[in-house]
Amino acid sequence: MIWLFLGCSTEHVYDISIQTDLYQNEETETTEETGTESFESLPENCSVQYQDNDPVQKVGSVFVQDHLFAELLNLSYDPVRELVWGVGQGGIMLFDVSNPAQPEYRTAYSPQGWHERVYQLQLSTDRLYVTHRNNGILYYDISDPENAQAKSIFQMEGASGMTLDGDYMYVTSLKGTLHVFDVSGNEFVESTEISGFDSPWRIVHNDEALYVADNSYGLVVVNKADPLNPNISTTIEGSGGAQDVVIQENYLYIATGGLGVDIYDISAPLSPTFLRNVPTSYSALELAVDEDTLWVASQQDLIAIDIQNPENAFVHNTEETTQWAMAVDAHDGKVFVADWGYLSIFERDEAIDAGDLHLASTQVFIPDDSPAIVALRNYGNKELTVFGGNANSADISLQISSQTIPPGETVQLAIEQNGGEGGQICIASSDPDTSTQYIDIVGPEQYPIGSTAPDFSLTSLEGDVYRLNDYYGQYVVLVYFATW
Repeated sequence: MIWLFLGCSTEHVYDISIQTDLYQNEETETTEETGTESFESLPENCSVQYQDNDPVQKVGSVFVQDHLFAELLNLSYDPVRELVWGVGQGGIMLFDVSNPAQPEYRTAYSPQGWHERVYQLQLSTDRLYVTHRNNGILYYDISDPENAQAKSIFQMEGASGMTLDGDYMYVTSLKGTLHVFDVSGNEFVESTEISGFDSPWRIVHNDEALYVADNSYGLVVVNKADPLNPNISTTIEGSGGAQDVVIQENYLYIATGGLGVDIYDISAPLSPTFLRNVPTSYSALELAVDEDTLWVASQQDLIAIDIQNPENAFVHNTEETTQWAMAVDAHDGKVFVADWGYLSIFERDEAIDAGDLHLASTQVFIPDDSPAIVALRNYGNKELTVFGGNANSADISLQISSQTIPPGETVQLAIEQNGGEGGQICIASSDPDTSTQYIDIVGPEQYPIGSTAPDFSLTSLEGDVYRLNDYYGQYVVLVYFATW
């Protein structure tokens, strides 16, 4: 995340403050030490000497937007029929994945004429349930998947996560409530509504409890000894805002955004015991378990966490996806990713070990007389080698704290620029899928601190025009965001 503060004055001079995912140390001695790190010159080349084999590889994909305007936000795999159901912008989408190398788009449904996005789905033998934040919950008869029939709808504001337990459906609402339905017939029959949540996103269950991932409160444990009248048993804050939750046997896994994945022992179902947190390369959004692998969709990439021993779980490797990995499902070695405009299918070879290089930043501003320090982390499970690096400008020099990075460890790259107008750095490593990576450099002569910000105007939704020139002498905060 970058915060950009523009301080306006009558002299038209701006103070700029930038926060990025890199290290800055004004007392850096790049030729000898930076802080407690000893540095050495990085060989001036970007040639790859060797590559490890890649343990996570794409098998096939289909570009959904070839068939309809769609943004795939969630999905679920039906292993019996070898179908994937997806939801998002575009409604409900159906894919034939019987040939993983060539998945096929089959058809789409627009529930009740909803033109906004459908977010969640739940499969049973012949039913598909979906939730929509503005319109509630709906189920389709999917006994004939390519001619699915909408059967029943229940209006509910903020409908989000759901889990099906026999004849009972538990649905969370972003209004801070949990709803219990009897779905044994053809209608949603609401039994109970309980409060005590703030922003409940996802929900799963076992025989004794419901586990709710609440983005504000953390993990909320609900006692369902009486399935029609559950009650909150305990709330556990955890490492961060809980976004998804999955169960495998006596273990519970929670996606906690930028803080990775939390793991709990739930052998005592109403009293989860925290085991550990596993950091991830990007923000953990969605989870799926397949035997000894926990799969994580992080928007930026697909992450494989080895959970043979959950108490010592570790990131095995990651794979950057084509667009934005929003959700994941997995079964019998196949991994299905809702990759925004694509349905993508991956496989993992557990026998292959490899390094996996992640750069803390790919765009760096270097101020006058002060090098930038960028963290290089190995998210693989094998030692990684950084072979060298070079820049397209003779004004840029590179030093590194170590050319070898053990699994899960971080080294530092010192980037110094003696004048010039920026440039680009190439880094070569033994990472099998991104053996060369690049960092763009912006130098002080290109955008010097204290220079005048260019004037611009923005029009509000009400039609009012705002110009930067109108705010001289005041601080201006520019905030960029998207909503869906």
